Amino acid sequence: MINKRILIATLVTVALSLSAGERYKDGTYRAEADGYEDKIIVDVTVKADKITNVKIVSQAESRAKTSMKAIPERILQVQKSKVDAVTGATVSSKAIIKAVDKALKKALVKKTAAAPCKGKN
Repeated sequence: MINKRILIATLVTVALSLSAGERYKDGTYRAEADGYEDKIIVDVTVKADKITNVKIVSQAESRAKTSMKAIPERILQVQKSKVDAVTGATVSSKAIIKAVDKALKKALVKKTAAAPCKGKN
């Protein structure tokens, strides 16, 4: 009985993932946001619908160095940009998160709406 439940749960999961389709186009996407002292520029790499790299390309923050490492690691771990800010580096953390959000929006696969059917009246 348990094996049947596992099989059904697996099939449902596979079906849902297939029907969802791709969310992101593969590639590296650059975006920026205002940090505490200056703009923070990030490159976000997406492959096979997964965030594979978040790189801080440019930043001039002098006090929030911990967020430069911690936020990209958190994003890679949870595979989304909605992560907690680093205590003591809130503005810089939120800037990285915002820039990653912008980059991921550039990577989104645009779904096209199906054309309406033209039936005979």
